[in-house]
Amino acid sequence: MYADPPRAANEPGKVEENPVSAYLDAFDLDIGRVADLKRRYARRGVGNRELKERLAAVLDELLAPMRERRAAYERNMPQVRDALEHGARRARARCRDDGDAA
Repeated sequence: MYADPPRAANEPGKVEENPVSAYLDAFDLDIGRVADLKRRYARRGVGNRELKERLAAVLDELLAPMRERRAAYERNMPQVRDALEHGARRARARCRDDGDAA
């Protein structure tokens, strides 16, 4: 992911120009840690790598339950097909009902 123009960790960065910080604002629930990262990034001492590693950890934690649910459904494809068929039957019935009203 593009963060900002290449720079060393000991060079100050522009937080407002770094999209990784925007993603951290959106997804990292540890507001204090994000503020600390931003402060150190702007001053010097945090490279893009540390920001990206934090974002990756936050997103992995957020996505873990979704991945687990997906894996559970993948192990039970007959249930998935039944749910899809049930939804399709309901949608077709609704379309027929709406068509009759028109």
